[in-house]
Amino acid sequence: MGGTLTFTYRNNLQATSNTTPNAGNDKYYLYNGGTLTQAGFLYTSPSPPGQTFTKTLTLSPAEIANNRVTLVVQDDTAVLQAELELRYCCCECEFPI
Repeated sequence: MGGTLTFTYRNNLQATSNTTPNAGNDKYYLYNGGTLTQAGFLYTSPSPPGQTFTKTLTLSPAEIANNRVTLVVQDDTAVLQAELELRYCCCECEFPI
């Protein structure tokens, strides 16, 4: 059980470092039912505005519980696409014959 969340994003401002007030300090936040489960910086090196990136996050069963997954990114970043892939295990189901 678990899954992956892959999202493509673009910096709307230059990203110079994680301590400057441009896109460089932008983070992503992943929530489940209002509880923060993951967070991190989006940019690891300087890049000019308009550059596109893709990030894949591995999700634990707890992070997809209750069918509540929320992705938030900071103000100088645009999310262009997001894809959630869920993995689940077999269930013992009885079907009438």
